[in-house]
Amino acid sequence: MFASFDVYSDLRNITSSTLIATTKSGDHNNKLVVGAHSNGVLEGPAINDVASGLVGVYEVAKGLSNYKIKNAVTFAFWTAQQASYLPGSTHFIKNLTPADNAKIRAYLNFDLKHGDGKAFGTPGPDGSTQIQNLFQRYFKAAGTSTIPKEYDGRSDHVPFFDAGIPVGGTSTGRDVQKAPEQAAIFGGTAGIYYDPCFHLPCDTVKNLNLDAWILHIKGIAEVVATYANSWDGFPKRTTSAAKKSLIRTRDINEKSYA
Repeated sequence: MFASFDVYSDLRNITSSTLIATTKSGDHNNKLVVGAHSNGVLEGPAINDVASGLVGVYEVAKGLSNYKIKNAVTFAFWTAQQASYLPGSTHFIKNLTPADNAKIRAYLNFDLKHGDGKAFGTPGPDGSTQIQNLFQRYFKAAGTSTIPKEYDGRSDHVPFFDAGIPVGGTSTGRDVQKAPEQAAIFGGTAGIYYDPCFHLPCDTVKNLNLDAWILHIKGIAEVVATYANSWDGFPKRTTSAAKKSLIRTRDINEKSYA
């Protein structure tokens, strides 16, 4: 038996922009970059992924403007992250000179990420461990348990990672089922997705856990304020590219999660 059918595709060129703002004050040769992406999927309103991270970074940027800082901070709101090739952050990195690359001491991404990766065989560039440790100290002081998060190739940290820039951030979960040992740490029910509304129409304001959101924003603020004030104890930058690229990881994941 044979069947015939018609398939229609709507293919258009769409122009969008990344918004980048850098503090006037602070040492621009020892810069921190903080980013979140500004677009969501078509399937839902994208409140947890990604408005929560986007608004969090924006609020920290507003707050930081009230203080005099020692190290410059760049805030980036990346365009089109949901496109499989991360055009905003990739364009930013590709257009850096080696000298400009070396001026970026670290990158913090607030989509749905990270640990320092070493527990999963993909350690981040030198300095990533220090970022993870700083976040862990914050959450411990706040009375909240944490676990390491594996680097994957699904967000705007990838071009920075591959360029040898230390990366880090936080995550409240995503389309990952909670394991029994994780339920024992965090509570909740094993086998249930951390975010049951990930990339779905139900990702509305009601999907946002306000207490967890505020906790993470305060963590972002603390880490940004720390590095905006001092890089003491943080490794000096090298311009060596990462030994293991995350680009291939993203290619694989996009086939399953796009």
